[in-house]
Amino acid sequence: MIGVNENVERGLHAAGATWDDVVFIRRFVLDMAAYRAVLFDRDNAIPGVWEDRDPPPSTLIEVGALSELCQLLEVDVFAAVASDN
Repeated sequence: MIGVNENVERGLHAAGATWDDVVFIRRFVLDMAAYRAVLFDRDNAIPGVWEDRDPPPSTLIEVGALSELCQLLEVDVFAAVASDN
């Protein structure tokens, strides 16, 4: 199964960007307490893309439903890359 970070990374690469180009992240979650418990669990195996640098600004929003019934999290990642023009 592909994790959220890996899926986002695929999208970034398809757009010619990397995590270094990310300028903003917006997360939508169904359960804020559950999300924070996983996020701050020291034994959690979630790969950290911001371990060696400061993360970009972000917003975390708890919602009543997401676009797909099986989802617990939805993420918008905004990246800025230089234009070739």
